[in-house]
Amino acid sequence: MIDIKKMYEATNYGLEIIKWLYPQAEVGKKFRVRENDDDKTPSSSLQKRKVKVKGVEIEVWGLTDFGGDSSWRNPIDLYMWEKGKSQEQFYEATQEIAQNFNICETVDIKKNIPKIEKRAALPEEKNETRIWKVKEQATLAELAVMGRTVKQQAFDALGWKSINWITNTKEGQTTIKHSTDNYPIFIRKCIIKDADGDSPAEMFYKIYEPLNADKGFRFQSYPVGGHPKDYINGLYELKQEYKDYNAKKRKEFEADEKNAGKEYREQKLPIAIICSGERDALCCRSMGFPPIWLNSETARLEKCVINEVQEYVTTIYNIPDIDNTGIREGKKVALRFLDIKTVWLPSSLRRFRDHRGKPCKDLRDWMDLHPLRSDFLELLKGAISAKFWVKGDKSIAIDTANLHYFLHLNGYATYEDEYNKEEQKLILVNGYEVTEVYPRDIRKFLRRWVIQHVHDHEVLNLVLNSTKLSALGLEALQDKQLDFTCHTPTSQTYFFNNVAVSVNGNEIRPVKREDYSTSAYVWADTIIKHNFRLIKEDFFTVAKEVGEDGHVNYRIHINKVGSNLMGYFINSSRLHWRKEMETRFENQAERDAYAATHKFDLEGEGLTEEEKSEHLQNFLNKVFTVG
Repeated sequence: MIDIKKMYEATNYGLEIIKWLYPQAEVGKKFRVRENDDDKTPSSSLQKRKVKVKGVEIEVWGLTDFGGDSSWRNPIDLYMWEKGKSQEQFYEATQEIAQNFNICETVDIKKNIPKIEKRAALPEEKNETRIWKVKEQATLAELAVMGRTVKQQAFDALGWKSINWITNTKEGQTTIKHSTDNYPIFIRKCIIKDADGDSPAEMFYKIYEPLNADKGFRFQSYPVGGHPKDYINGLYELKQEYKDYNAKKRKEFEADEKNAGKEYREQKLPIAIICSGERDALCCRSMGFPPIWLNSETARLEKCVINEVQEYVTTIYNIPDIDNTGIREGKKVALRFLDIKTVWLPSSLRRFRDHRGKPCKDLRDWMDLHPLRSDFLELLKGAISAKFWVKGDKSIAIDTANLHYFLHLNGYATYEDEYNKEEQKLILVNGYEVTEVYPRDIRKFLRRWVIQHVHDHEVLNLVLNSTKLSALGLEALQDKQLDFTCHTPTSQTYFFNNVAVSVNGNEIRPVKREDYSTSAYVWADTIIKHNFRLIKEDFFTVAKEVGEDGHVNYRIHINKVGSNLMGYFINSSRLHWRKEMETRFENQAERDAYAATHKFDLEGEGLTEEEKSEHLQNFLNKVFTVG
């Protein structure tokens, strides 16, 4: 969250913000703020006034428009006024201002640290033992770290506690880590199975340090290794909510005289939401909806889990992150579970920066900007499913929006050629590879997919007979903007069958198709038909030698690395091959023996020093030219 005080300090107490909005503004002079100002005399001026920021008074610049409503407005209010933003959009406004002035409240490894103590372990503190003391309630600042909308009720509902301190004992030494105002520590009881008869409950604890500068140490579990890899966070709480919901509904049902003699049937919860992490889940819970989430963003969501969730819930939503990994995994979930509705956060969110200085990407980031429940409900309205057919009691039909979404997830789109604006192409995008396709190709793909995955004759007939898969019906597919520029002033990208390879002066970086996310694409017919393999060993090493006369010689050592290209470079540089390999020998046996031991050699003993130098220069020129 942006520190308003720091924002004012970074912008000359708001003066730079005002000049950004009104370049004509000058201290000590009247000026106009409206372009069509009929007043002959400028009527706006700048003044400094004291405002309260987190209970502390600071003096900031503001503007009074005497030709308008004569109200003094501070820089943030002015920005909101000019941009037509409501008070509920205050945080969004501060983020936009911060973005313009490159102000970012990031994790500071000097400030965001816990208080650490170390001592000899007590007798009861065995190796790998962890003990902690929880607070009765989390502070408002701690809740804000989890999300702007998170309150104690949501915190409690998912089993979270704020920690005063926690110990860790290893090899006879105990480390005590204390939370601070700038470094909160949280813990969550994760129940695997309730106590049953004489069997105790199965559980583990998840320890969370959200402001740990080392991302790899933000999460720990206790006991070590005690958590199942396939544990579904929030599923236990979802079941409990289902029980409580039906207990309440049953009570209401039985209290209604109209239901006398009738049997109550359990009802499903309306909604559950798949989130991408702890903080997203808390934000979701703060809006009144039960979340579930996996141990990691890339953990596989199994069908048995979805089947179990569907026993308790009518509709499942998924809200993935909108970074490269989140988009990739979100698409996988949408295509594996067609009934799940995906909520894609707007790409404009990436304009803002999170507390680590990186582009915002997740639900928590979005809800910091849009904290109202009405905003969240509006977001859910935009959810879409990849199930492209709708079955009624007596009919079946294609849902056009869902069909186009399904095809989009599978890489199909339209493309407008910049050199021929009249022509719109149907394309298939697979990572970096772009192929032009035709309606018949899409119909064939859908037919194969239905046969392999749906096994429903009605759906297959629907695909075969639908006019929505004609050329006219497919014109409205989502348009894809493509850039086929594969170079920058300092780099070049090469596209192979298996990877795209970015090459610059410092590195050769291959990227797999499924991980490819840069803006450069390539038409399928221009891909290099070869599987790329990066050979990390140097092909050769070169040593520069300067003689007493100042003459520069280069000595080269060819390393034994299998490469046809290297063989070509070497042998095509052997200008004196006939003398070296043939004319100096008296018989074939000697020639053959020499050739066998000097197959790739630029400095054979049959050459003079000058001839060796010529070979080396020729070789190095080729290498330099190729790059």
